[in-house]
Amino acid sequence: MAVVESNVQHEIKYTLPNQAAPAIENWLRARCQPDPDYPEGTISSIYFDSHDLRLLREKINSDFRKTKVRLRWYLDPATTTIEGPAFLEVKQKIGARRFKHRVPTSIPAQALSEVDLQDPILIDLLSLLRSETFWVPTDLRPFMEIRFRRLRFLEPQTGTRVSIDTDICPRRANPAMLPLVNPFPLTHAVLEVKGPVRELPGSLSALRAYGCRKESFSKYGRCYQKITRQSSF
Repeated sequence: MAVVESNVQHEIKYTLPNQAAPAIENWLRARCQPDPDYPEGTISSIYFDSHDLRLLREKINSDFRKTKVRLRWYLDPATTTIEGPAFLEVKQKIGARRFKHRVPTSIPAQALSEVDLQDPILIDLLSLLRSETFWVPTDLRPFMEIRFRRLRFLEPQTGTRVSIDTDICPRRANPAMLPLVNPFPLTHAVLEVKGPVRELPGSLSALRAYGCRKESFSKYGRCYQKITRQSSF
């Protein structure tokens, strides 16, 4: 898959208490259309990083250039069975410009979901991302697996895409990099709005009454801070 630059679509995130998510989901169902392709799913991602957690620090420190590398697969929310292939993704943000590169793996996602995070096969997979047009650091290792539930909607008036991610949970970590894991969900969920607008569409403005607050949110960063009991670096 070719490198994609996203300049037209705006991406805005709002945090909310995880316990408020069921009420917000019902509110969205009453006012929005379910995404026609992927209305609901459970997503697992293995995040790659260096031993000094350079990519995590780029995000938390809000560096001008940020890179994210992960292996992602999808579970059926009703059966919890893994569907389709796993995908390797690298996302870069350079200032306001965003780039994404995504490739499927040839190894079944079910098999990869059971691989130990210290297995060299996960490092070998990164070769699929390296090309003349996209740079991936050579010192990355599988670090942490995060799972969450996602619902997707379309706001009918503006065509804005809305998703809500709940029960965000750090399931496991590479013991050579982080020996302990607290495998319980974060106390916050995240609402993400993608589209031509820079703010919530008027039809969705009432979501603020449910405790939605506009702010930067990184699942990777928040899970790391939860495990290590750090509020910042």
